[in-house]
Amino acid sequence: MERVRPQSSGGCAAPGCQNLSDQGIACSRCKNVYYCSRKHQITDVKRHKSLCVNPASLVINTVPEPITCDERKRVDAILFPMNGLPPRIVSLECSVQTSTIWHGLKEDTIDFNALLESPIVISGAIGSTNRSSTHPSRLYLVLVDQRTNDKPRNECIYRYSKGRHDYTWTGDAIGVRRREPTTKYVQYLDVTQQDIAPFATYFQEYGTARAPEIPDVVMCLATPAAKGELTDMLGSA
Repeated sequence: MERVRPQSSGGCAAPGCQNLSDQGIACSRCKNVYYCSRKHQITDVKRHKSLCVNPASLVINTVPEPITCDERKRVDAILFPMNGLPPRIVSLECSVQTSTIWHGLKEDTIDFNALLESPIVISGAIGSTNRSSTHPSRLYLVLVDQRTNDKPRNECIYRYSKGRHDYTWTGDAIGVRRREPTTKYVQYLDVTQQDIAPFATYFQEYGTARAPEIPDVVMCLATPAAKGELTDMLGSA
């Protein structure tokens, strides 16, 4: 697991501009892109906002090949199919390993790259942490990276978001529940039918203060072959 670090400045990030960038004019969130002038930074806000990722919250995980495990279990998740069918509960296979960092804890691994047929998938938290149950947990949306795939529009999600914003969701998406805090636990809990509603609200309100385009917790999962591509892509964003 490695943290993504900002790269040094070079050319201006504004499309079509060939000027050298100014070290003092950078995106305040990702600190990873620079501009030759404040004017170019302002004109590029809409484009860059859809790509911007806070390096402090981004972790790139490499999927081990093959995945070895102590045991296997099933966990319920929500599938939002791109073919337009309603969301439904599905049972996913989960590999369970003993943590090498937290003694005695178990770590879960779900091969989302294989499930979504994509070398790069992104997982973002939605809503707040549920502390009413035995284990605090939070819902996460797992989807293919929207910048690198050529999959069709997700018609299921489009029914929730139609007309409310310009963003286009593509490929299948999966909703899961993870135990919190995710910095310590890598454990999945079963979702229920009631968990579909918070995801529907997120799609409807996407891009607003209640459902920000960039969640406060973002994780990327990449196959070993795609890890370098993902790092280069984020560095040039």
